[in-house]
Amino acid sequence: MKTYLLSLLALLALLGAGGSLNADLVMGISHIAQANIAHPYKVAAMEGDSLALYNYGVSGNTITITRFTVSPAGVVSTPQTIWSYDCDPSWGAVSEWYLDTIFTHKNGLLLAAFSTPAKLVVAISGADGTQLHLFDNPGAPNTEYQFYLVNENLGFLMDFYQSQARIFRMDLSDGSLVLLHSNPTTFDIYFLMSFADDYLLFATTSWSSLPEYLYQGPNLLHTYVEHWYPYFFFFGNYESPRVCGQHYFVRLDDGLDKDRGTALTAVAYVANNLLQLIPLYSAGHVYGYIGSSVAHSDSTFSCIHYIMGDMRYILEWDFRNYTITNGELVLDTGFPQIDIEDHPPFGMCKMNADYMVLANNPRFTLVDFSEQSIRHFNFPLEPYQGWAWKLHLSDPYFYVLRPDKVHVFILEEYLPVDDEVLPPAEPSISIYPNPFAADCQIRIEGSAPQNVGIYNLKGQRVRDLADTGENSFVWDGRDERGDPVAGGMYLVRVVDRGRTYSRKLMLCK
Repeated sequence: MKTYLLSLLALLALLGAGGSLNADLVMGISHIAQANIAHPYKVAAMEGDSLALYNYGVSGNTITITRFTVSPAGVVSTPQTIWSYDCDPSWGAVSEWYLDTIFTHKNGLLLAAFSTPAKLVVAISGADGTQLHLFDNPGAPNTEYQFYLVNENLGFLMDFYQSQARIFRMDLSDGSLVLLHSNPTTFDIYFLMSFADDYLLFATTSWSSLPEYLYQGPNLLHTYVEHWYPYFFFFGNYESPRVCGQHYFVRLDDGLDKDRGTALTAVAYVANNLLQLIPLYSAGHVYGYIGSSVAHSDSTFSCIHYIMGDMRYILEWDFRNYTITNGELVLDTGFPQIDIEDHPPFGMCKMNADYMVLANNPRFTLVDFSEQSIRHFNFPLEPYQGWAWKLHLSDPYFYVLRPDKVHVFILEEYLPVDDEVLPPAEPSISIYPNPFAADCQIRIEGSAPQNVGIYNLKGQRVRDLADTGENSFVWDGRDERGDPVAGGMYLVRVVDRGRTYSRKLMLCK
């Protein structure tokens, strides 16, 4: 075992030192697994290298939360109940209306809140189990609420279309529910826009005359008598995505024309206890819109930029790099233009310090910011009506998810094929264990390969492998003559329908 670990550490040190071992390798995207998802879920989040999927259910007075996972190898676990609670029947029925229920994952915790006519039920689930918090319902039996849970210690509660527009602070550490604001209203509510859980803007609708409030955690920073408001079609609570540093993407009224029914897209930050806006783009009734974004520093970021029409139709889209300088957005025109083809990417993610992936269908684009290079890879994904693929990242893996299927990708070094474009998503190559000391199991899914072989990093064939049944192969660390080979990094090469696929594996001795 000691020899195994020393060999592994020595090889990793050589690779990290930029030795000749990886001289011919390039960074690329590989598809390593896919799986069908037969279980319903409402929330997905990365937990380590696996994708965790959560669901809740209400049966009578019983609330149940379940969890299952998808591993990087595409193995889907059986759903397990992680928390179940029987509400007292005297509290009344548990509401399942979506604005009465918050179910989200933040900072490694699952946050859930439910309401009954008598009690408010909050559950915080993490690695150490689930903590239950109960609050007396502060309204009439039919009062409807919006919840917002900032973290495991702080939450807010807002009326939904009542005679008063009230805001309560929920202190989960001591179980207190404090009324912060109460304003008479005929038909109005507060929305909540959060900025990475630090800043909270309680905003109202375009027709409102209610004051609005800017908080930092539990502390009131400013009261806006002349209110701002979210985009008119928006209902519910909204977490503004961070673009870089303490700057966030928002859609708000600019405070000039409250009746026009449109919103200003901006990058927002807080200074002098006020929310400051840096407009992204505006021209008539067409507004720029930031889609997915990736931060490179506290003042620079990349994004997919959309031009939106009046009815939120996407008219144009492109890839942009911005720098925030002296309260202005400065477009970086020196970076190579990225062709994102006919359809805008459904997501972007940053992979380690230098790389970014733009995910489309079928094109996946890998951007190297240090070298300012761009490479495209083709992974055709099955079309799915009415659902956009979602990206979930745990470097070096990223998962592409829809309700019934998940694909797993990895950012890794490999020997490029002649056209420097990776093959379609299938077949997938799984290796276990990897690294290995005695032998490893290699399984090919999604094809009937014409040839499977082991190669060294110079591209020299070490051994052809024979199918042991159902596209399964075993390599015992020996060459074609049966002699043991030296420890180090090798490649599994699969030839399928005239195309070559590669995966790395490590032999340690």
